[in-house]
Amino acid sequence: MWTAGFGPQHPATGAVPDGITAQTEQVIDNVEAALRTVGLGLGDVVKATVHLQYRDRDFAAYNEVYARRFTPPHPVRTTVGSALGGILVEIDVVAVRPRASEVRSEEHGDEDGPSRPPEAPSHRSERGQHSPQAR
Repeated sequence: MWTAGFGPQHPATGAVPDGITAQTEQVIDNVEAALRTVGLGLGDVVKATVHLQYRDRDFAAYNEVYARRFTPPHPVRTTVGSALGGILVEIDVVAVRPRASEVRSEEHGDEDGPSRPPEAPSHRSERGQHSPQAR
């Protein structure tokens, strides 16, 4: 599933919270809600593109929320500075549905757990796991 960019607007009220931390939480809530409508979750995200109004100023606070909400192995991501017109953060994602055989393996407690489908983007690079600290 490919999404368009999600902003920090509350879906019911349209309100935009103050500050990068609250806005990042709301954006990820919005992404999570959209994924849930098709039976996916944040753990199925393999790629995120993040736009920050003030990348240098806000990256650390945004990254704390991102690292907590997207659990390891973190999705690969690109974070850029962008003119966002009154908001501080926007995120779009690519998520992949696990194969049925992987879900069954996970449900039956196989020690190795599910593996990513070969056609799916990997969370890992050739040099190892992407760190949430990478920009």
